[in-house]
Amino acid sequence: MPWLILLLYIAAFQGVVINRFVTNPWIATVGGMCYTIYLLHNYIIAALGMVTESVSPGSAFSVRLLIQFLLMTPIVIVISALYFRFIERPCMQADWPRRLKSKFLRIKGSPLSG
Repeated sequence: MPWLILLLYIAAFQGVVINRFVTNPWIATVGGMCYTIYLLHNYIIAALGMVTESVSPGSAFSVRLLIQFLLMTPIVIVISALYFRFIERPCMQADWPRRLKSKFLRIKGSPLSG
């Protein structure tokens, strides 16, 4: 199995087709969001499941599963993307505590704050 993984890495870095796939901006962005998706997907699915379970209650399990997958996947991706953009990505920069403090001080010092 490790040799197969090595071949995939070589294909990703040296190959044409796989390299084009892994360097696609959409794929790279979702890859960067994978930890965010991992953290949030279970909670989102649990919350949405209560709503989407009533979509087709009499259908076979496989049909209900497909319907739920089609309904939930875009929502999981959108919520994860928003969380990644506004929470996780800014915290990846080493100076994020200083920048956050300066934003709060600007808000506190604004004419509307007080």
